[in-house]
Amino acid sequence: MKRETTTDPGHDCIYGKCRFKPPCTDGWRGHGISCDTWHFHIAADDDLTGLCLQIRSGVFPSTIPDSHWKPDATGVGVGTSEGTDLSLYARFFIDPDDIKSGTPAAPASTPLWECERVFSTGLGAVEFAAEHFDKNMRNEQPESFWQALEKKFIEWDKDARSQRADDEWQRCNSCDGRGIVRK
Repeated sequence: MKRETTTDPGHDCIYGKCRFKPPCTDGWRGHGISCDTWHFHIAADDDLTGLCLQIRSGVFPSTIPDSHWKPDATGVGVGTSEGTDLSLYARFFIDPDDIKSGTPAAPASTPLWECERVFSTGLGAVEFAAEHFDKNMRNEQPESFWQALEKKFIEWDKDARSQRADDEWQRCNSCDGRGIVRK
């Protein structure tokens, strides 16, 4: 298995410059503020599936004054680290209806984290983080954290692979792709 940690930087569209496309406009600061988000990735050796845990860091851009209340996605104040999402991604479909569309599963050139989201849980992320995430270690987690995330990945990966739609179904060429047939 492969491990990786990435960070999506927080943003400040109230006191700082908007970095989104399309950007906020004068008088409208719709994107608001957000803290950095840490992503802890586990990917299978064959790169067909991967698990990602998102944690809101509680670390905000320096342009936001200390006097401004700094919420994170969970509505908890500054300095907190909360799990917000735990998702399994795959380069294959588990829903046979997805095969009807004719859209191929994501190729190897597509980042795994932009592929089909197979399972996802916000509550599971909160529970996992509460049990395994060491807030003092921030985005440099101990081996015990990674082992727990790998254990969760193995469980979900086995379930997803057992449900692969493309192992059992294919597009029906006789009806111009409007249906699916067993292989």
